[in-house]
Amino acid sequence: MMTAKHLGLGPLLAVLLSVTLSIVGAPAASAQDNGQLVIRVADGESVTAVAAQYKLDLVKPLLRSRNLWVVQPSERWRFDTNAKLAYRARWIQQKSSAVEYAERYDNNPYGDTRMRAWPYGQSSSASVSESRWRDQPNARSLSLPVSGADGDGVWVAVLDTGMTSGNPNYTNLWMGYDYIDDNLFGYDKRQNLDTSGDGIVDGAYGHGTFVAGQVNLVAPQARIRGYRVLDSDGVGNPYVIAEAIDDAVDAGASVINMSFGSGKTLNSKPMSRAFARAKANGVVMVTSAGNTGESKSLFPANGALTLSVGCADEGTGRRASFSSYGSWVNVAAPCEDTLGYLPSSEGALWSGTSLSAPLVAGQVALIRQRYPNLSREAVIGAVKGTATPRRDQGAGSMPVVDIAKSIRDAPNYG
Repeated sequence: MMTAKHLGLGPLLAVLLSVTLSIVGAPAASAQDNGQLVIRVADGESVTAVAAQYKLDLVKPLLRSRNLWVVQPSERWRFDTNAKLAYRARWIQQKSSAVEYAERYDNNPYGDTRMRAWPYGQSSSASVSESRWRDQPNARSLSLPVSGADGDGVWVAVLDTGMTSGNPNYTNLWMGYDYIDDNLFGYDKRQNLDTSGDGIVDGAYGHGTFVAGQVNLVAPQARIRGYRVLDSDGVGNPYVIAEAIDDAVDAGASVINMSFGSGKTLNSKPMSRAFARAKANGVVMVTSAGNTGESKSLFPANGALTLSVGCADEGTGRRASFSSYGSWVNVAAPCEDTLGYLPSSEGALWSGTSLSAPLVAGQVALIRQRYPNLSREAVIGAVKGTATPRRDQGAGSMPVVDIAKSIRDAPNYG
């Protein structure tokens, strides 16, 4: 049985696994499961025994190593209403000490069991040297590097499509778990998938590697561990994401970056529990606001437990046309035509709030390095309180982070 103890893995291997692998527990976008539950069976307990006791059919594992399964009531009960299914889930959880949680599982690909990465468009090839990458416009606008702060000793977890780099310009990248293929090697890989149903195959390939690079741009000595929770098309489900959050907390992460979300606020027990546990352990969870170009809030960026990041130009405060915005977005950072590297070490340009969030995750790492005993609330307060207000830029303007000022003034928020 895989536990968090298995996640203290060595430095990121430089070789990309190029073999195409199928993902566990992520059906095609057209699939629609009815009358199903998701259950998490306690370590050491038998899912087969639980299924027999409560007359459940095993449908598929979401994460076999964690005893996380999709099940459905036997034929007699298969077409229960959603209300009856929710009641049945509560009843099973209350009755069985072997079941950690149970809830209704709606596998509509655009419903509440899917979360999607937030890149804007596709990446495009670009000539990127180390000097050009480190001195790109985004870095200059944020006055990087910051004198006397590099993130040394701070762990940053990047929950995304995985992480692979043979490029020496990305430093301190460490391997985390692969929750899609359920193994120890969370590489960013092509899978020939269109699980989002948008007609683009592998639309988020390289997303995790690129996102990790933005953390590294701000905090080059932070220890960045990549957890693969999204497939190569950028799609995942909240149940394995909750497992990854718990594992990142257990592994000592001070910051968790999540450049993904859902259009529906999730009422998921394991996700809520994982977020609350991260908060209790002082972890700052940084999330992308999304790329809808609208004020409609998105999950988890709209939650009280996250630091949500939109996209705006540092110099003018102009909101990127695609950036989601609203009172639920805390701060902004630049994210248009961002330079970075793909898993092949090819240079690329990419845009999206996926790339503004990790800049702020790096900012948090710098504050954590300088003031390791500062509370989570004080760190978040410093990021938000020192951001430059942009109230003269029309609808959707948002305060842009000031990294150097946040480090200098952070003790004032303690």
